Amino acid sequence: MPALAEEQLVILAAGGVRAVRWRMSLVTVASNAISASVPAGLALSEGYSFARYRRFGARPAVWSELAAGAIAFCALAALALAGAVIAGSGAGPVLLPPLAVVCAGSAGAMILLRHPILLAAGLDWTEAHAGPAGRALVRITGGFRQAARSLTHVRPPAWSWAVAWALSALNWLLDALCLGLSFAAARAPIPVGAVLHAFAGGKVAGSVGVTPGGMGIVEGVMLAIFIAGGVKERARAPRCWSTGRSP
Repeated sequence: MPALAEEQLVILAAGGVRAVRWRMSLVTVASNAISASVPAGLALSEGYSFARYRRFGARPAVWSELAAGAIAFCALAALALAGAVIAGSGAGPVLLPPLAVVCAGSAGAMILLRHPILLAAGLDWTEAHAGPAGRALVRITGGFRQAARSLTHVRPPAWSWAVAWALSALNWLLDALCLGLSFAAARAPIPVGAVLHAFAGGKVAGSVGVTPGGMGIVEGVMLAIFIAGGVKERARAPRCWSTGRSP
């Protein structure tokens, strides 16, 4: 959680906003609590964070939210890709090509958001040349384009984006470590590649928001990934750990 709060501070600072660290920590904790407590919690937590960023004085709150999401997803995709490489067998080789594409695409989005005015110009071009689809895109991205045009002065240095990505990756890795340690708690070897796969898949499934924090959905997806990766009976460890039952 501290790493996630620091990531948000770095992104806001790139947009010219200096938020107080302890306030950002409180917002991060509250946002995650909302996300894990109610159905559609992810959307509600993003709305809460957006409102708080505006209170901090962040005019580019829309851009900050999108940049944070792109950086976090890029770090998560890299984690899943590392899991496929480490696994080396089972589902790993099959997932490696699509994960590489997703990782490259999310990295491209993360880099593009360093230049919001260029992204706004690209959306303008799409509007002018894509007909009805372009007009629909205008309605969807209107808020972002308005924010992007107000950020002509924003040029986040590459090092700040790299730091934000590293903090996001650290946050994910610490969460994945908790999942891996559930195997150790059940006196089973830790399948590092499968753990990274399952963690990334569980996070994506949990973002659907049908149940609070993805409860039930996350466990099902993780269990399926563990079994597909050849973990089999050892997958019982994180399942029992996450549902509060003893293995």
